[in-house]
Amino acid sequence: MTDSLERGRAAFGRQAWGDAYRHLSVADRGAVIFVGDSPNDAPMFAHFPNSVGVANIRGFADAIEHLPRYVTVAPSARGFVEFANRLLGLRRG
Repeated sequence: MTDSLERGRAAFGRQAWGDAYRHLSVADRGAVIFVGDSPNDAPMFAHFPNSVGVANIRGFADAIEHLPRYVTVAPSARGFVEFANRLLGLRRG
C-alpha cells in the first residue's frame, strides 16, 4: 500500500473513531478494548489504554509510534479469536 493511501486510511480512522469516542473521559476509555492489526491503528492504540494487536502487528513494530498494550500469539483472525476467547474466559472465571 502506498504511503499516501495508508495516511488517508489512518486519517479516516481517526476522524470516524475520534468523532464517536471523543466525548469519552480518560476513565471511560478504559471500558473500551480496541483490537487492530496494522500501522493505521496506532492512533487508536494510543487513544485506548486497553488496546490489542494481533500477532502480525509485530512486523510493523519499528514503524508504529504507539504500540498496543497486548499482542496476541496468533496472527490475523486467529489472533482476534485468541483474544476473544481469553476475554470470555476471564468473564466466566
